Amino acid sequence: MWRAGHLAPWLAVAIACAPQGREPELSRYLNRLGGELAKHAGGRQVQYRFTVASEGKPGYAEEEPVAGADGAVLVPLKLVREARTETELAGLLAHAIAHVALGHASRMADRAAPSALALARSLEIEADLEAVRIMAEAGYDPASLPGLIARLPPYRSGGQPKGLSPYPHLMDRVWALERKIHSLPPRDYRLPNKQFERIKSLLR
Repeated sequence: MWRAGHLAPWLAVAIACAPQGREPELSRYLNRLGGELAKHAGGRQVQYRFTVASEGKPGYAEEEPVAGADGAVLVPLKLVREARTETELAGLLAHAIAHVALGHASRMADRAAPSALALARSLEIEADLEAVRIMAEAGYDPASLPGLIARLPPYRSGGQPKGLSPYPHLMDRVWALERKIHSLPPRDYRLPNKQFERIKSLLR
């Protein structure tokens, strides 16, 4: 889920080709939500920008938001549609933010090919754990994150992604997430947001 996106020429093209029409309201909403989460990111200080990617557009991948090292995040429209709550959508964005804040793109670029796959999988779990912290500090309950991950494309056919996938086994991620979530101090989390329901209605 949400692989650490390396800077690539198509990312700028994809952002330039982002759809207009109903998506500007969605883009503003994502940037508001992402901006609230990014305040708690720590790590590398960058300006985060969130852009919607529709099916068939350059750079589209339904599995994950793609995060460039400069803070540009391309969010698949399909995943926004499938998010059941604003908290789940916050989890998607927090994970992408975590990859950027932790400098994962540069760490992958410095790794030789034979060990790159193992590193990519470990960085996914590292981003999961950082996403839990970001969500909690921003007021979003991270308890929904393990279930959200299990529903995303890499895991829909089972717990083990196919072939040379950069995604870890599902249960490795779930166990790590649950340990992190259980270690958090008690706190009050945000109530459901009516703006999220409006955004969902625009996408039906």
